[in-house]
Amino acid sequence: MAYWKPRGVEEHFELVLVDPDDPDWRMKLLDYYFKAQPMQAIWQPVPVELEPLPRERNRIQPTEMGNFPTVSGIQAWDRRAVETLRPLIEGQVEFLPLTSTVGDFFLINVINVLGCLDHDRAEFYYSSVDVDQRIVGVKRYIFKEGCLDGQHIFCLAENNYSRIYVSDTFKETVEANGLVGMRFKKAWD
Repeated sequence: MAYWKPRGVEEHFELVLVDPDDPDWRMKLLDYYFKAQPMQAIWQPVPVELEPLPRERNRIQPTEMGNFPTVSGIQAWDRRAVETLRPLIEGQVEFLPLTSTVGDFFLINVINVLGCLDHDRAEFYYSSVDVDQRIVGVKRYIFKEGCLDGQHIFCLAENNYSRIYVSDTFKETVEANGLVGMRFKKAWD
């Protein structure tokens, strides 16, 4: 089975913040978002509005925005994407609601951290400044047999939680249901 790195496709619209009470909310979010920490208990919905990208202004309608818009560079999902993918990824993510007058949108916080890399056979990038040669990335992915079974969205501690990976099944579900706005780059077979 292949695994993929999902990426947003900012084709037409993005979600932008509407007067946040805390101007540093994005940095606080990123402190949790890329570390696979649960946030549901402390989450306060952030108000957003839909805005066409500069090159698209006056050319398209909001119905063309796709199912995966971004908010401040972080991918969001609309309700249709959440309802379609929820059965596959329930328990592996948190759905953090945003408030909007144009639809229901959610940030997806991946909390499924896997320890599946075979450290004896995989190849890593190491920090050049740490004395203890801390792993900062993965050069060649080799996983423990069967460890990825049933895992459809996850991150790895060895990538500092900063990369999200999805299964073939996830990718096929997006494509089969006509969800628009996410592209996939193959990470490994």
